Formats: sequence, C-alpha cells, structure tokens
Amino acid sequence: MSIFVRGAEEKLCRIVGKINDNPTGWSVVSVPVPGSFPQGYQESPERARILTNIIQDRIGADGLFHVFFCLDATIVIACKGIRKEMVMQAAHLVANALSEQNGGHFEAPNRVSFMDLSIDLEPFQELCARKLIWAEQLREKEDLNREMLVNNLQKFIQKQMDFDKIRKQSHRLQIMFVEDDPSTRHLLARILDSEPNYETLSAANARDAVETYAANAPDLVFLDINLPVLNGFELLDTFLKMDRGAFVVMLSANSSQSNVIRAMDMGASGFIAKPFTQKKLKWYISKRKAIASLLRE
Repeated sequence: MSIFVRGAEEKLCRIVGKINDNPTGWSVVSVPVPGSFPQGYQESPERARILTNIIQDRIGADGLFHVFFCLDATIVIACKGIRKEMVMQAAHLVANALSEQNGGHFEAPNRVSFMDLSIDLEPFQELCARKLIWAEQLREKEDLNREMLVNNLQKFIQKQMDFDKIRKQSHRLQIMFVEDDPSTRHLLARILDSEPNYETLSAANARDAVETYAANAPDLVFLDINLPVLNGFELLDTFLKMDRGAFVVMLSANSSQSNVIRAMDMGASGFIAKPFTQKKLKWYISKRKAIASLLRE
C-alpha cells in the first residue's frame, strides 16, 4: 500500500508508465471529492490517511494498491489482482465518508468510476496526462494567488489599527474560528453558538480571516494550522503583527512536539489537538474572557 498526497499526479503517471508493458490484473477506480477539499488533503495528510484506512480495512493489508489524492478533485485507487466488487465496495465506503464530511450534501457514491487497465490503459494514460497538466496549472495559479495575498496582508499590517478600542465597543466576547474543513466549522459553530454571551465569526481561508479580524477585532481566534495558500503559522504571524494583543489558539490534528513548540514560540496563546473537546475550547474561552473583562474596564 502506498499513499500519495503531494505530487500525486506525477507519481500516478510514473506508476502507469511502469505497468504499461503488463497491465493485466490492474484496475483503477476514481472517487470525486467535494470542491473545497482537494487542497485540504494536500495540506493535511492526516485527512488522507483516514480515508486510506477505510480502503485498507476493506481490501486488506496484504492487497496491492496505491491511493492518489489528486488536485483535480479526485481520489484514484490503483489496484492489482483485486476483484472489481471489492475495489468498488472500498471506493463507495470512501465516497460515503466524503459525503458525510461534507454534511451529506455531496453525492459522491453515484459518481464513482471503474477502469480495467487491461482494456482501458490508453484512455487512462490520457486521463493521467490531463491530471498532470491540471495540477501544474493549478500550482502556478496558487503561486500567483499566494504572492497577491501576501502583498494584500501587508496593507493590513501597515494600517496600525487600534484593536483594543474596537473591542471595547462590543459588549459580548467575540470568538473567531479559522478552519477550511466545513464539518469542523459546523461543529465549532454549534458549540460556540450555544452560549448567548458569545458572538461567533468564521473564515475558511487567510484572506477572509484577515478581513474579518480587521473589521471586528475578535477577542479570541481558534486557528487551524493546515489552511490552503497560507498556512496557520503564517496567518498567526500576520495576526500578531497586526495586533500585539491578539489571542490565538492553534488547532491541528498533528500535535507533534515540534508543532506545539513552534506555535508557542511564535506567540500563540495555546494549542489544541484535534479531535478537540468542548471542555478544552471553553477552558481557553474562560481564560480569554477574564482578560477581556479587565481590558474593557
């Protein structure tokens, strides 16, 4: 078993080239991914591994298969010597998991496709070539977007806004969460909206996060590390340059010591490992609420 997240298209083309002389027994199945998810898998391999474990549980640890998380919003499973029925069952389990992660609003199970490479090798080679071109074009576009975004963020940093003054104008604790995963945003909103004394704000990317922060000066930010274009560490640095009083708690499924140390050294006020608990979130909220009450006096 192999998992390919970054550079998946190049590795897929390489493997297809190797099986070109003897495609007998090889098959591939493609599972569509909700549009907001592909870059999320590039930035967060933990998500990719969860889905791969679903495939492995169905096919078995001894099965020969490779999983490619491609930037054209598909997951490709390439297998050798595994029955079509078993491969399709694994693909549908992954599709159902994707649909659940997207709140049940994505009909992935109905769009799974299968190819027998002993018959369909040539059309699949053409498909791989298109995937590679798409990925290269997308990366070029992301590099341009990143450069534009960094330049735009510098404007907010240079404004030197009085965030403490903005906060004093609000009578409720403002909490912002920055998270690109829709299911996690929904969970955070459900937890925080249950409290009448809080006002919640949300953003799915760095641009929206900085604009929301500048307009509202939230008292507390829960910030995911794995964000598209600019990651959470880069966004943390931006918040602290904009506002020396920023109170930012990092969120990540990767709670390795190096991640925690890096976040705290940069100036984060805390770190919560995913999956997080309501108790942990509210502990930081209570801590920030006490500080905010003193600042508003």
